[in-house]
Order: sequence, then C-alpha cells, then structure tokens
Amino acid sequence: MNLFFLLFCSAGDFCNQGLAAEIDAFVGWFGAFPHPHKLVVAGNHDYCLEPSAKRLSFGKLDIEPAEAKKRIS
Repeated sequence: MNLFFLLFCSAGDFCNQGLAAEIDAFVGWFGAFPHPHKLVVAGNHDYCLEPSAKRLSFGKLDIEPAEAKKRIS
C-alpha cells in the first residue's frame, strides 16, 4: 500500500539557540520532504522568530527575526 500525505508538520523546537545555522539546517531537512503542503509551528526554543528575540537572546542571536521568517517561508 502506497500512502502519501499532503501535509507535513513540524511542531516546534527546530532550533536550540535560534542561530542562523540551525534555521538553515532545518530548512534543508524540512524542504527535502516531498509533501506539497508544509506547516511549521514555532516552539519555545524558536524565539528567533519573535520580534523581541534580539532583546531576549542576551546577544547570542545572530539573525534578525524578519530574516529568520523569510528563510523558513
């Protein structure tokens, strides 16, 4: 039986520290799935997507939230 699902979902925490390299690794992995529709739900470690991320990251964040969102979209 060959089952193919139309939706693939990632339900949070694709990052550990919210770094650009983590986002790029996730995008590469997630993008490799053949599903025509993909859904990303940010988790509590994915704070790089929050507008206040720079303030909350204590200087560790190396990507702006707008750029992180753009890479995932």
